[in-house]
Amino acid sequence: MVKILIIDCKDIVLREFRLEDLDELYALTLQPEITNYMPEWIGTREKYEDAMSNVFIVNYTHLRGGGL
Repeated sequence: MVKILIIDCKDIVLREFRLEDLDELYALTLQPEITNYMPEWIGTREKYEDAMSNVFIVNYTHLRGGGL
């Protein structure tokens, strides 16, 4: 069984990205507080879906010792 790191504090929960997080992540990147200071984060939903599927989630699996 694969253990997933979750840090649960009073005001925040930190965990690995999941594909189900895509819409919330994309909405976050459209906020002026993000785009004003990190314009390189501006992109399409498809860009974020690709990044989550092929970079974030694949790297988590690799780091835990799983295969691709």
